Amino acid sequence: MLNANSKPMPLTGPRVTSAMVVGFLLTVLSTTLFSWWAWGEIKIQPVMAVVVWCGFKLPILPGGLVVIMLGYLGDSLSGGIVGLQVIVNVAVFCVCATAQRQLALNSWPYQMLAVGIMSVVSPLIIMSGLMLTSRQYITPANLLSLLLWQAFLSAFLAPLFFVFLEGATRFLQKFWPASKHGKADGI
Repeated sequence: MLNANSKPMPLTGPRVTSAMVVGFLLTVLSTTLFSWWAWGEIKIQPVMAVVVWCGFKLPILPGGLVVIMLGYLGDSLSGGIVGLQVIVNVAVFCVCATAQRQLALNSWPYQMLAVGIMSVVSPLIIMSGLMLTSRQYITPANLLSLLLWQAFLSAFLAPLFFVFLEGATRFLQKFWPASKHGKADGI
């Protein structure tokens, strides 16, 4: 249910497309070209910013499909247990979508805070899944320090990814057929 203050989110088609393209590029490039994003054991999570953005900017069904596909892609590229990243992405998406719809948190500071918090929650969910499925998984001794630094860096860099996603949406809006005819929704 939407708040009285919240408005329907226009441009669903360009937003979904930009989230898919940017999320795909960040997922694929973070394993190859952007492997320098990791400082030792601290890894920036750019895809987490995309998933949070989807929760704040996309309707439930298209946004849910986007984060499921990004999670499956992440699982496929990581070579780990298929389904863990999907579960994490869906959980993060649901929390962010609920927060946006119930509390109308539309500002970047709240979204940065969400990226920071979810950058701590998502590895904990993944580690829990790994411990349940693989008894030989060992939790790092400095886990709290790693997660806090990772959350800080991911939240600090989140506006960069938000700007990139909004720019991609504005770019796609120029070519989207529904936006030329004055319709609010592209799907």
